[in-house]
Amino acid sequence: MKINVAIAGVGNAAYFIDKKINLLKKNSFSHLSILKNNNKFNLTSCCDVNKKKLKLIGKKFKFDSYHTSFSKMIKNENIEILIISTPTKFHIQQTLQAIKNKNIKIIICEKPFGFSYKKAKKIIDFSKKKGKILVINYQRRWDNFYKKVDRIIKTKKLGKLNCIIGHTDKALYQNSCHMLDLIVSFAGPVKKVLGFKDVSNLPRLVHSYHDYGGYIFLQHMNKTVSFIKASQDATNKKIFELDLHFANGRIKIPNDDKYIEIYKFKNSKQFKTYKELELVKTIKNKEEDRLLIFYKFIEKNYNKKFFKLPYNLYENIEPLKIINSIKNKL
Repeated sequence: MKINVAIAGVGNAAYFIDKKINLLKKNSFSHLSILKNNNKFNLTSCCDVNKKKLKLIGKKFKFDSYHTSFSKMIKNENIEILIISTPTKFHIQQTLQAIKNKNIKIIICEKPFGFSYKKAKKIIDFSKKKGKILVINYQRRWDNFYKKVDRIIKTKKLGKLNCIIGHTDKALYQNSCHMLDLIVSFAGPVKKVLGFKDVSNLPRLVHSYHDYGGYIFLQHMNKTVSFIKASQDATNKKIFELDLHFANGRIKIPNDDKYIEIYKFKNSKQFKTYKELELVKTIKNKEEDRLLIFYKFIEKNYNKKFFKLPYNLYENIEPLKIINSIKNKL
């Protein structure tokens, strides 16, 4: 039997980001690009205040019904999985409404999960109390490419992870949160935050709010230290790079996850008794579709009595804690 899926918000995250900017098409960045090809899901209803986009998407993906009211859609339709891809300011309230709906089992919300860490935590607590499955859409969590890095960290093949350096674009809430979430997935929860927002470059305007970049230092609970440069002078300059330093080696991930470079300390060829880092392995990204992996996981586990995510959901709101702590600092 098919699983009834509804989507709130039919903008970029729903479909248009793949249509507008995704040239290679190796990864899908939008939900409907994946769901349209999976016969296990029934696209039952969609809603948006933009009637033109709503009609276009409704017809293109053959939704059973269209709505301009979120409240009426979840009240009147038989929805089992709800995707929330509306502007960030609606995420918390709409998730709360969905949790209270007795038919909705899984809620997939776009990142970031609102603007407030405290409010986000209360919603996660409430979803657990009500037995709902809540997912915040940080796609790299499902990428086998990054899971390889995580396994190296967990198995300590290069020794203890001491430091992470990340470079990414501006817009802390809307964009840089991807880097923050990935670093938290590698190094764990954050104990201390130091940093300031970037006022030397213009912020990105996202749904009528100004989203600044920033410079951030983190001390994690396990004593790993991270530094993130989340700044750029233009929105069309894309960067996503990581440099992880271990007791016995190093991992570099350049050019937005194209490949992994693994370095180990080897006897120096120029200094007696010293060891230096030497490149020992390069792993190319197989370009697996991480959003496809995610929906395959949902499909496989949907009917299980004990449905559990493979990571701690509270980690997904650590970026909010970090951003909240520096947003008013200069």
